[in-house]
Amino acid sequence: MILSENLNSNITVFVLSHNRPQYLPDAIESILNQTKKPREIIILDNGSTNDVKQSIQKYLKDGVIWVGSDKSNSVFWNIKRTKNRTDSKYIFIMHDDDRLCYNFLEKQIQFLERNPNIISVGCNGYLINNKGNRFGYLVTSKKRKEIEFYHSIYEIISLYSSGQCIPFPSIVYRTEFWNAIDFKKELGPGTDMVFLCELVKLGIIAYQPTILFQYRMHTNQGSKSLNEDVYKKIENFYKRNCRNNPALYKIILSNISKAKTRRFLDKWKWYLVKKKLIRSLAYLFFIMRKSWFDWHELIFFSIGLIFKFININEQKKKKIIQKYKKNGDVLKNASSHEW
Repeated sequence: MILSENLNSNITVFVLSHNRPQYLPDAIESILNQTKKPREIIILDNGSTNDVKQSIQKYLKDGVIWVGSDKSNSVFWNIKRTKNRTDSKYIFIMHDDDRLCYNFLEKQIQFLERNPNIISVGCNGYLINNKGNRFGYLVTSKKRKEIEFYHSIYEIISLYSSGQCIPFPSIVYRTEFWNAIDFKKELGPGTDMVFLCELVKLGIIAYQPTILFQYRMHTNQGSKSLNEDVYKKIENFYKRNCRNNPALYKIILSNISKAKTRRFLDKWKWYLVKKKLIRSLAYLFFIMRKSWFDWHELIFFSIGLIFKFININEQKKKKIIQKYKKNGDVLKNASSHEW
């Protein structure tokens, strides 16, 4: 496909790239295979090694634009390079390790065209592994089955503090609003939430539950689990911006306690997995004495562990049965063989 044939299209796709030659061609291919073709595909490379550009030479010949850098800079620096770089009506910022479903651009832009008061829209997606295979989970909860509209910073904070989100690599923006907001680095990996809190001041943000992209999970991932210092900054941001709303402030404090309890219980689970029984019991006793510990979360967490254990045992049982069936067939064939 030659991109010059799509000059009448109303969307530009930027791909943020850094040292992922094994994934970048896959990302570009998913853009080129869209039912709605983009006007431009611009690779913003953040100082990668030469093999990254070499991996996409055939796409560059077809009109994909490469904008490189002599050295590696911060992620925020690379994102800022998207500002005021296109006059397309819509803009989409993609990660180099993700993939789009074939109708992503069509469905997202259709939504914005039908809803002129919406300034950006996100969606749900599949989780995929490093080989590109789905492993049964979605990026956000499958219980979110209705289209959601966010009108204020309070609604964004309420969503994120509850453990849900609008997946950042799924959001399509009206370009004028994307250009109007700057990224604040105060929360590091939590900056996307702060950005949406600023964006919602300009207009309504939407989320549609349609599954339209694929979010890759792998070891060399930028969005790794956050440390407690970052969580503390995010929690302080929630509190600072909700003090004027007493009812919401109370909900936010409850959400923070639940989320913190889940994080520490996950850490406790790994002690159990590694069979460090004494350490796990000491750690559980330690967190149960904290003021933020939520007993309801412990109950839900325990029930989840029990069901997971039952499921693992069921899977093992099925494998054993299949193995014995296979061995039985072999013995049956051997006994009927004429020597």
